[in-house]
Amino acid sequence: MLSAGRSTHDLPLDPMQESGQSQVFVAFDAAALGGDTERIADDVVRALKALPEGEGGGVRYPGEKVVRLREENLRLGVPVVEERWRELLELTR
Repeated sequence: MLSAGRSTHDLPLDPMQESGQSQVFVAFDAAALGGDTERIADDVVRALKALPEGEGGGVRYPGEKVVRLREENLRLGVPVVEERWRELLELTR
C-alpha cells in the first residue's frame, strides 16, 4: 500500500509476467532501540534453526544465503561460467 504497487495476491503466477510489485524497505538501527538487541537477534536465529526441516530444507533468515555465499566465494573464489569469462576477456582486448 505504501508504494502503491501490486500486492502478492495481485501478481500473476508466471514469474516472467511479474511487474509492479509493492515493495517498501525499512531499516532500523537496532542499537538505538536500546536493550540487548544482539542477544535477541541471536535468539531469533536459534529458534528458526530449531524448527523442523520441510520439503525445501531448513528455515533461512533473510540474508543468510548471502552471508554463506560470500564466505564461500572468499574461500574458494567467485564461480564464473568459463565461456562467459572467455567472452569478457575477449572484450577487453
